[in-house]
Amino acid sequence: MRWLADPDDRAFVSGIVDQAVTTVLASVLAVSGVLVLVSDGGAALEEPVGPAVILGGTLFLFGFVLAARALAVVFRRRD
Repeated sequence: MRWLADPDDRAFVSGIVDQAVTTVLASVLAVSGVLVLVSDGGAALEEPVGPAVILGGTLFLFGFVLAARALAVVFRRRD
């Protein structure tokens, strides 16, 4: 008997690993975005909007979208 010989078992483990990687990536992007947004460093292009704000907002947006995707996959109805 081989470990994960059944294709259904391999698909199950692969799905869990994919979800774990997506969740970790979403968390890292969201936290990185927040850290860049609240940092005082970086040269400002104009007073209200600088490159750090644009980068931080973009990272946070990507993290939020990935987290929403991960939650949608978890709560999706399976038949």
